[in-house]
Amino acid sequence: MNGTTNSPYCCRKFGGIVCVVTLLLSMASCESDLPESDAQSKPDRQAHINQDSTLQITKPSDNEIVLIRTFSAPRETVFAALTQAEHLLRWMKPTDMAIVVCEVDLRVGGAFRYVFQRSSGRKIEVRGDYEAVDPPHRFMYMETYDFSPLKVLVTTTLEVSDEETVFKQTLGYSSKQERDADFDGVVTSAAEAYEKLERYLAQIRQ
Repeated sequence: MNGTTNSPYCCRKFGGIVCVVTLLLSMASCESDLPESDAQSKPDRQAHINQDSTLQITKPSDNEIVLIRTFSAPRETVFAALTQAEHLLRWMKPTDMAIVVCEVDLRVGGAFRYVFQRSSGRKIEVRGDYEAVDPPHRFMYMETYDFSPLKVLVTTTLEVSDEETVFKQTLGYSSKQERDADFDGVVTSAAEAYEKLERYLAQIRQ
């Protein structure tokens, strides 16, 4: 876009996100030509995220990433926050970007479409086609991007644990190479997004 090389492994949405799921990316920055200072600080951020006990990240197979986190909110509330446009617009806000389009048709055969815009005016589009929807327990979609040929099958499940909700998101890739190339961006963006979601859930519970 505009002569700038964009990483094909960014803007991961979170949950029809996040992974938005994708979500979302690295949603904090979707450009591969990061300033040297940012590139040098990335390992420190990565180490901090891996030590965060609130977010568990594993690679159970050669083509999967699994993210697990517990939220202090009822399952129905978490499901709504992940899948309804009126909620997504309030918490799914990547750093240095604005969400200018948020469309969700939550049904099998339906789709979502998110358009993010940087301060420079450059836009990034994330799309998802729903393959399974079982409120408030599970939904699955194929996530695609206007800036990359990457396709990710995102499966999100929500389980009740006492008065909390255990969120599990599985990202399925076509190859180990794609999974490995995407991993660092997923870890960084997921940690940021889930913190924002936790804060939003606390706000709406008040």
